[in-house]
Amino acid sequence: MAQSSGRICLTFDDMFVDHWVAALPLLQDFEASVTFCVCKLHTLDADAIAGLHQLQDAGHEIAFHTRNHHNAATFIEQHGIDAWAAQELDHGIAEHRAAGFPATSFAAAFHVLPPPAAKAVKHRFRVGRSSGPWGRTDVDITRRIYKTPRDIVHCAGWLDTCHPKFPGWRHINHILQQTAAAGGVSVFAGHDIVAQSHPPGFHMTLDDLGHLLDLARAHGLGFCTLSDTGP
Repeated sequence: MAQSSGRICLTFDDMFVDHWVAALPLLQDFEASVTFCVCKLHTLDADAIAGLHQLQDAGHEIAFHTRNHHNAATFIEQHGIDAWAAQELDHGIAEHRAAGFPATSFAAAFHVLPPPAAKAVKHRFRVGRSSGPWGRTDVDITRRIYKTPRDIVHCAGWLDTCHPKFPGWRHINHILQQTAAAGGVSVFAGHDIVAQSHPPGFHMTLDDLGHLLDLARAHGLGFCTLSDTGP
């Protein structure tokens, strides 16, 4: 298939550093740059920090995923927006940058980003990732394929292929087809990448990642980081 101007942005959340590093050779084979959205950086040991630098040095993005992975709506209701911005954004941003990670893009914990939090994110980051992928397959996915840069983006597709709510490869292929046809960017969200499947959960296997990358290449799609979707 001819090369499309469309691209996909693959984002992986939380702290699965060892498994992400193990996926590096596969990502390199497809020349795919992806984004790892890291929370709780202050709890990681030196080996995990070194692993994140290995990912960053290989051309992947280390994004900011809040400091403690609190639900923003719940936290703001209990403590206010100023406390959330100070603790979950500013404190964590400083830690990321001190560790050598620029924190130019943001991924909301639990895909929850109420308006006051979205405003705070826009003031601090190039782009923020908000709503998670739709679980339904009968919605107009083109609403989440972006042809112009955005300061807040929403997810089009799932990467947790081993989760019980994964909508299936047919739906993933539909998103890729629509992205290639539109010539825009679609954002995918997931978590862990494991060598072999274990009990259903928030993860995909290396084989499934390879299948996704192969499908993207078959549709002529390129790859971009979360920061690349912003203005």
